[in-house]
Amino acid sequence: MNYQALAESRFAGETRPQLRTHCKTLGVTIGPNESEQSMINKLCSHLGIAGEDPEPVAQSEQKVKGIPNLSTEGVWEGKWYELIIRCNDDKIVGCPLATNGRYTNYALNEVVRMPAPHYNNLKDRIGGKVTQTAKVLNGQVVGYDKDVKRQQLYTYESVRVVPGTEHLPESYYEYFQRLARAKKNFAGFSRQKLLFIHSILKEHVNADALREMKDEEILASILRALGPEFDNSNDVDFELDAA
Repeated sequence: MNYQALAESRFAGETRPQLRTHCKTLGVTIGPNESEQSMINKLCSHLGIAGEDPEPVAQSEQKVKGIPNLSTEGVWEGKWYELIIRCNDDKIVGCPLATNGRYTNYALNEVVRMPAPHYNNLKDRIGGKVTQTAKVLNGQVVGYDKDVKRQQLYTYESVRVVPGTEHLPESYYEYFQRLARAKKNFAGFSRQKLLFIHSILKEHVNADALREMKDEEILASILRALGPEFDNSNDVDFELDAA
């Protein structure tokens, strides 16, 4: 990898995931929600290339750079909830909730504050769980019997949105849905900005596959991810001959 040549071109054409990989390889420290321009500046500085003022950004794209951190890494900048969690098992002293493998253990029987993803995970858990009983033969477990009765382990009450966060989104999907409504489904956004949005909504997509996609294909993929309100890929225009 010729990093000097990449730096001299200011990493032109590199996607957000690729920039993050370059930072990791070179030992450049970045935050979980570092902007592309910031990563480019840090990489160039690390490689001894003088920084440049970023090119002016169209008004329709300015909000993309300043998106809130809606991942579970770093400081959560979306909607918060306050509530009291109860448990029907006296032996349990906390309620562990996780998003993307990152756990937080919340106290019981007192007001706790949590980000929206954890609150939504808690709601999904209220239905309880299926318990299993081991079948033992000659001192060895040979199988399990499932108890068809469900036990509601956790309940919650006194829910309220933390004041001052009512207007904030609960996820990147909600954030970009709002932005799509305000910005005519990202009309006029550059390829770089579309790649940036796509990398957040669809992190699993291979970077090589993205290079082969046209701008309109990337935009269509983003709109499909945001839901039926934005996806018009199934719309069909019929031309009716005059009678």
